[in-house]
Amino acid sequence: MGKYAILIVSALIFSMITYSFALRNATMQSNMRTVQSYSQNQAHNIAQSAAMTVITHLRDNENSSFLPTLDNTLHYPSPNGFESWNEMHGEYNLELTNHGGTLLTLRSTGRFENTIYQTEVGLFIGSSSSWNPSQIDQAVHAESEIDLGNGAITGDATLNQPYNNLKINRNGSITGDFQFFNSGVSPGNTDITNSSIGGSITNMSEKIEFDEPVFPDFPVNFMPLSENGGKQELFPSDIKNFRFENFNTNNTVINVGDEELILHANNIDLSGGLTIVGEGTLSLYVENSISLQNAQINANRSPKHLAIYYKGTDEIRFTGNGTLKSMIFAEADNVEITIAGNPTFEGHIIATGNDTKINYNGTPAAAALTFAPNGTVTLGGSAGSYHGAIVADKFNANGRPTVVYDPDFASTIPPLQGSGSSPFDIAFWN
Repeated sequence: MGKYAILIVSALIFSMITYSFALRNATMQSNMRTVQSYSQNQAHNIAQSAAMTVITHLRDNENSSFLPTLDNTLHYPSPNGFESWNEMHGEYNLELTNHGGTLLTLRSTGRFENTIYQTEVGLFIGSSSSWNPSQIDQAVHAESEIDLGNGAITGDATLNQPYNNLKINRNGSITGDFQFFNSGVSPGNTDITNSSIGGSITNMSEKIEFDEPVFPDFPVNFMPLSENGGKQELFPSDIKNFRFENFNTNNTVINVGDEELILHANNIDLSGGLTIVGEGTLSLYVENSISLQNAQINANRSPKHLAIYYKGTDEIRFTGNGTLKSMIFAEADNVEITIAGNPTFEGHIIATGNDTKINYNGTPAAAALTFAPNGTVTLGGSAGSYHGAIVADKFNANGRPTVVYDPDFASTIPPLQGSGSSPFDIAFWN
């Protein structure tokens, strides 16, 4: 019996030793996994934090040292080197590539002890640098109502409301497709028929949303002048860095050279006529009021050579037998802009304030873009054919005017900043 007791005791001792060793081994492996997990997390934190630091620097500094030149790659501190980050108890490496001036890729590598983690971010470069008017591909778009009456739309029309918010008489017509939005109806083709609509009638799956252009900041440090001195010929040196109380024209010629010239005034009267000479552009920054009555204004050039930015709230009227080739951009609420009589108007009207009113009466040769997403656009009387595109909250046609979609309107709109996104917005983060 003693021999068997010794064997049993020996087996128990061996089992205890084996269990103790296994326990220590498991504990060590668990500790190693904990250390590895901590190292991985810390390397991850370093890579992510370095990436966010670079993005913040890019957004806060127009000429950031982290932005490579076009189609080039920047390494920091070097292609294979690491920069110490004492606060994070680790190191990091950055690789940034500028793809065609539109996309910046950032590869951020964090290192903690012997563990490395890498993240890659895509950033849009200067995505708000320009507004894209070619996004408007229909003749008429309205947010709440289209009252076409006996008018005609040559092209497509869209409405961000149910079908019943379209009012069209028997003599009215839409040659293209008509799309509306009704959340209570399944998207797609409908069983609605209307002999006045030549194309399909479709319920959209979602409302159409347009990016809006941004009204520019006015200069704040221009030296004020009372009048423009009655000169009939002006050069950039007569205009730059000045703010006029009143600027009046008298067959005035402004030689802009090859500059993007700003003329800043509290009140502007162009009734005396204005001619622009040179390859550059002229932007009128108007604080309070502008008069355009029966004048020849930029009649010799394209609308892209003259832009009027209007902060005031008084009505803008262009009437008589004059010619105006320009963009008019108004930002205030309740602004009214009227083109009436028999003038020639080639250009664009952009009014982004609330409750604005854009009126085309008489027989103006209106062309290009009218963009008033929070206002009412009315074609009245015998307004003839309007060529271009119209975006409004409400669109009204009185009489029998025609809107003809013409995609070429985008070619004569001066560059405008868009509101859809900011420079260095994130395209992806892996």
